[in-house]
Amino acid sequence: MGVRIITDTGCDLPPGQEDALDIIAIPFFFHFGMETHRDKQMPMAAFLAKAREEWPKTAAPSSEEFAEAFQTCLDAGDDVLCLTITSQHSATYNAAVLASQEFPAERVAVLDTQSLSIGQGVLVEAAAQAAQQGASLAEV
Repeated sequence: MGVRIITDTGCDLPPGQEDALDIIAIPFFFHFGMETHRDKQMPMAAFLAKAREEWPKTAAPSSEEFAEAFQTCLDAGDDVLCLTITSQHSATYNAAVLASQEFPAERVAVLDTQSLSIGQGVLVEAAAQAAQQGASLAEV
């Protein structure tokens, strides 16, 4: 039994770190009118071309998406630490907390990083490294 790190795509990590550290990133969504896209699934050039015509609206991941990820980890025998983008800028933290209430508190923890982008990434990377070194959920 280990600890899995879950975050959201507001987190920026160096290329390859998400896979190397076995981090799960729950995607934000963005909308160009009625057209919906998962964050980080559209090439940046295409995104910027569309954004020149219409600035997108964003949507936080749902509590159901977090609950599914938490359940997958628990089913594999792992505890979960979820580190989200700052609650000052997104409803993501609240969605993750709501999802976590379906699970034992000693198995699933949610933390507001009070950061975003690279700052969030530094925290997520440090947590994932500690988890890979065998730290418990409380230690991570």
